[in-house]
Amino acid sequence: MTKTMWIAVVILFLLFTGCGIFIFILQQEETEQVSQHFLVKNRIQNNISFQQTGMSLTDELNVKKATIKLNYLPNFNIEIDEIDIHSYTEIQHIASELNMTMHHVRFSLLNLIHSLKIDNDDIIFNLSDFSPANDLWNKPLYALLLAGADQIDATINIKYNYAPLARDMSLQITIDDNYIGRLFVHFKFDDITNAKQGRLLIALKNMLQKNVFEKELSSFLKNTVVTYFDINYVNNGLIDGYKKYVDSLYLRLPGQNSKSELSENTIQGIVKYMLLTNAHRDHNTELINEVAYFIKNPNEITIQSKSGKSINLSSLSGDLKRQLTDFLLKMNVSITTKKSAK
Repeated sequence: MTKTMWIAVVILFLLFTGCGIFIFILQQEETEQVSQHFLVKNRIQNNISFQQTGMSLTDELNVKKATIKLNYLPNFNIEIDEIDIHSYTEIQHIASELNMTMHHVRFSLLNLIHSLKIDNDDIIFNLSDFSPANDLWNKPLYALLLAGADQIDATINIKYNYAPLARDMSLQITIDDNYIGRLFVHFKFDDITNAKQGRLLIALKNMLQKNVFEKELSSFLKNTVVTYFDINYVNNGLIDGYKKYVDSLYLRLPGQNSKSELSENTIQGIVKYMLLTNAHRDHNTELINEVAYFIKNPNEITIQSKSGKSINLSSLSGDLKRQLTDFLLKMNVSITTKKSAK
């Protein structure tokens, strides 16, 4: 190759490199403009901020160093190292598909409690006065703290699909934290109109801005039909931490049964309660025995509805415990437990 040809090759290489850098810069600016436009269009630009965006070779939108702020909790922020938008689709301005992963979603539960304007003395009193039998569901933040979970650092994946013509909606959420464990939730809904889907999005936006989302969420849930659900949880220390707290609270001695586990009398009491909805005592006993086994050996548990079953949420009545029991039994759930590899 002659000297002239080498010079030509070098010049062409520099030109292509320069064009590539120029295109990359334009792409960066364009993705940032698109991201900002999306936030402004949905009026959440004051709630979500980021430092940098970019496009991967597979056309995935990547957002770095994002911060989520809640208007009603000005001293509480959720920091996210990185967000990957794998795919997002709108049909006639209606969100129809979203697949995104948030890496290292970080916040402190104690800071969250402080942001609720609860002073240190009240926090200490609530922790010391916590009743495992009564407050597990009433004060979940305190239950998590007592189990040893304060600093949350999770990876969260969200998959959302909505078919306006078929009125079908699917929502999958996976939360993976080194201490809390891995939680996978999958729900499928039917009879979701565009207006009803809009109510859900308004509820999510109000959750960021107003802390008033019950009206829109109730409107979404009214007459909504659940056609399938699947919940899987893999313990990674959370259940063990809570059991240790209960054992220390009741001064459990070696060889004694733990009050954190279900006794035979408790199991039979739950089965009797379930008979109001489902008369199949053997099936009910089998379900509760699986739950009891998981609590005693906290590894992995899966709760899954039977194929072909569905329920209109408006048909449920009574208190939350009654509604939840009726929902699970009418969906003819199966509960399975197994040990997970660690």
